[in-house]
Parts: sequence; C-alpha cells; structure tokens
Amino acid sequence: MQTTNKTEQAGLGLADFAALYQMSMRSFFWKIDGRQGLKQLGKESENSAIAMAFYFMALIIAYGPMVCLIGGVLTLHFYMIPFSLIYMVLLSPVVFNFPRLKYNLKFTQSAWWQNTGVRPSQIKKDRGLYGEYIATMAAEQSLANSQVFGRVFNNVVVPKKDGDFNEIDVLSVNECGVHVIEAKARGGVFYGSLIGETWKQEIGGQVFELQNPVVQNQNHINYLQEYLAEALPQGGARLKATFPLNAVNVVLFAQVEIEDRLNRAIGPKEAFFGMAEGREGYQNRNLREIFKTRFTKEETAAIAAAIEKIAQHSQQELERLMQERAAKNRQGQFRHPTTYYPVRLESPTLDGEIEENDFICRESGGYRTYLDPEDQLFKAVPAGQIVEQGQPCATLEEALAQKGQKAPARKPPLSRPEPENPQPAPLEQAEVRRTPPAAGSANQGARAGQVARDGRAASAAQAKPSGQAKR
Repeated sequence: MQTTNKTEQAGLGLADFAALYQMSMRSFFWKIDGRQGLKQLGKESENSAIAMAFYFMALIIAYGPMVCLIGGVLTLHFYMIPFSLIYMVLLSPVVFNFPRLKYNLKFTQSAWWQNTGVRPSQIKKDRGLYGEYIATMAAEQSLANSQVFGRVFNNVVVPKKDGDFNEIDVLSVNECGVHVIEAKARGGVFYGSLIGETWKQEIGGQVFELQNPVVQNQNHINYLQEYLAEALPQGGARLKATFPLNAVNVVLFAQVEIEDRLNRAIGPKEAFFGMAEGREGYQNRNLREIFKTRFTKEETAAIAAAIEKIAQHSQQELERLMQERAAKNRQGQFRHPTTYYPVRLESPTLDGEIEENDFICRESGGYRTYLDPEDQLFKAVPAGQIVEQGQPCATLEEALAQKGQKAPARKPPLSRPEPENPQPAPLEQAEVRRTPPAAGSANQGARAGQVARDGRAASAAQAKPSGQAKR
C-alpha cells in the first residue's frame, strides 16, 4: 500500500520516462529487464549460450532503435535519426502493447498519478505496485471502452468499528456497479474451489498454497458497503450502493498469463476473475453487457464523493496508520469472537418493497454478514433488519444443523493430484497483502454473500425457509 501526497508531486524525470518506455512494451519484452530476464531465461534453457544469445537479441529488438536515436542526436550523426524512427515504426507492432502505450503517453493525466503520485521508476521496482498500476489502467480503459461514466480510486482505506481498517487496491465506481478490484502481479495455474478458504497455485513445477483472493476481496466489499451505509444519506444512492448485487468482485492478474482450473460449481455470479489485459481481459470487456447499468450518473457521483473521503492519504499518514494498527494488533485489540445463528431477515428491495428471507448470520467485531445459499458466501446487508433469531452457535455447522442443513463443501477434489506437503506461498509468489488482516471474521476466511432480491436466496437453500412475506 503506497501513495504519495499530491503536494509532493513533481515533474517526471529521465528514469521515469525510461520506465514508461519499458512498461509500454508487450509482456515478453517487459520480462527482459536486466538480471531478472537473464535469470529467467537461464532457468528455461539448458544451453546457457543459446539463452544469452536469445536474451541479447531481445534487448536489441526492444531497445536498439532508442539507443540509435539518442546516439545519433548526441554524436550529431543526424542521418541515424530517420533510420531509427523507421526501424521503431516497423517493429512497434511486435514490441509495444498499444493500449499500455496509449495510457502511458498520458501518464500524468491518469487516475494512478492523480490518486497516488507514485512514479513510473518506483512502479518498475515493485512487482506489487506494478500489478496495481496495470489493474488501474485496465479499470480506466474499461470505462472508456464501454463508454461508462465512473471514477477509479487507489488504496481506499475503509475504517472499521474497532479502530482497524481494510484496504482496497483499486476501486472503480461506475454506472455498472461498485467494482472492488484485487490486483495480482503473478499468475500460474490455479486449483481449488471458487469459494474455498485457500487455493493451490502451481508455478514452475512447484505448488503453493494461497488465500483465496475472491473470498479475500469479498471481505473488502463487506466493509466498504458497511461504510457506505454510514457515509451516504438516505435515498436511492445509498440503497443501491449497499445492495449486495451491486458490488462486483474483480480479481485481476497482470504480466503473467494464468490458467484457471478452479471448480466453479458454486460461486458468485457477480464476479470477474482473470487477466487485466488482452482480448478476454477486463480491460476490453463491455461493462454494460456483462454487469448491466445499475446506477444513474448522479448516483455514481454521490457514491464516488463518499469514497473520496477515505481515498486521500499521504505516505506519512499511511505509515502512521500501519504503525498504530501493528501496536493494537500486538495487544490483541482486533481479536473478536465469532458467533453464528439462524435468522429471519427483513430487507428492502430495489423496487421499494420489503422482503423476508431465512439466513445464517455470522457476527464478529460488531459486523453481521449473512450466508447466501446460492453461492455459499457471507455478505453484508447493511439495510437488513433481523426480525427472528435462533440460538447462538460457535460454528457454522452447528447453526446449519439447527436449521436441518449441512455445511457446504469448501474443498472439492482438485483436477490434479495434490502434493503431499504443499508449500505455503512466499510473499513474492502469493502476493500477500502488505497490511495483515484483522483477527475474527477476517482471519477465518470471511466469505461474504449477497441477498437475492427476488427470493432466490431462500429457495436455493437445501431446506426451504418456513415462510416468506412481502409487505
């Protein structure tokens, strides 16, 4: 989590322009970055001589024209300039990623620069920052490509009731919903369940275990909707912003291709898990076709204004928040017991009616979330009111048994044999958040679920609720 106060921003330097030039290249050439590129090629080729030749050839293709152009100007050999430009034009379709190039040419006007002030030279040195930058670019370009009104934020710090906070990488508030984006810079092959506590990630023949980013991101959505319920005045914008179906869970990967072997038998419908870029990436998807129009421009602006209040932080402010949280965490301030119980929930629909449905409620740290039987995720319903409540239980299984139901299977069989001792993913592999999650519901894999407005949430349960009523 890094951001800079706008007052500290200054013009871009030569190192920043060089970084923008490199980050405008296709992913293949982006990997050709000095020692890291040579190390990677050495691993993939048994013949070091071939690897070296291949490496230098790629460097010449990517950087040769620019070196000749600069050299011609410095040595006054101006005849080299037109040849260098022609060479660059001919090779540009091979070397450059044109959507990135277009975005980088207007870097100082981008949401990333306006929101964070983090320079291209800083992005290039930090893989996590690079992933967030590409996700921000994809979010902005998706709005432009879909012709959707909206605004993109970075590093949104959502305050929590116990003094802790929850950080969101990238947030796109637009006419097609509140898109909460978790950015990842690494890829690989993913195994597991879309609603499982953890996944298996295979990279280079090694298998690691990582926290399910879809579940992790749904936790961000819950806290954000609780905040919006307090920050927005009564009205249409507040009702729509806190309505579970209007929050979209987006996990975007940059730089490395991914292979999705996840079990999607059960999972959130309002979600996007995949590449930030590319033909099927979030960047080029039509938001209106996938997620439909949910907010008016006025409602979108009102929601964005509420989020802006928690999205403007200097680096010094963030460091102070981190230090305060670390001290409170050591004191056990963020450790909260978790209780489950069956409830009958009364909540408003978008058409102005009130509906009642049966759910399992999870309560921890002053927050309540409700198990959606359709996707087996816990989700916040800030506008809901409990009208009936069962006996408190220590586990989800006990609460479901009280209703005569069984707990959902969180770990279905994988499509490949599991290693006997899977390794926990190191920081550079698992892209673990720089800010540790609070204890309580967050540490227990806080899975959030949405309440279906047409009553599907109740009918999809294994046992039908005792009754429904619209008033």
